[in-house]
Amino acid sequence: MRNFCGKLVNYCDFIARGEFGTFKFGTPWNEIINVLGIPPLYEPPGKGTPALARYGDLEFSILEERVTTISLQVDQSEIRLPANMRVINFEDTQLDISKV
Repeated sequence: MRNFCGKLVNYCDFIARGEFGTFKFGTPWNEIINVLGIPPLYEPPGKGTPALARYGDLEFSILEERVTTISLQVDQSEIRLPANMRVINFEDTQLDISKV
């Protein structure tokens, strides 16, 4: 990570506040696309349901062009993210009660 020049995300901040770096509830969808590009997986909104965008293990729900939910899948030993993002303070997928 020494020469990394993308966005660093603090895993502990994500757990505590639900913010993934600068992305949070209400972030405009076009801001996500400007930073991460077009998502590899995108399901358009259905009647009464938000759109879903997925970048590796990172998912966004989008309603009315704004982020409503940010989800991170951590069921393996690493987090797969776009190349311009890195997570810090993530040692493994199992949280100990002492870390909460």
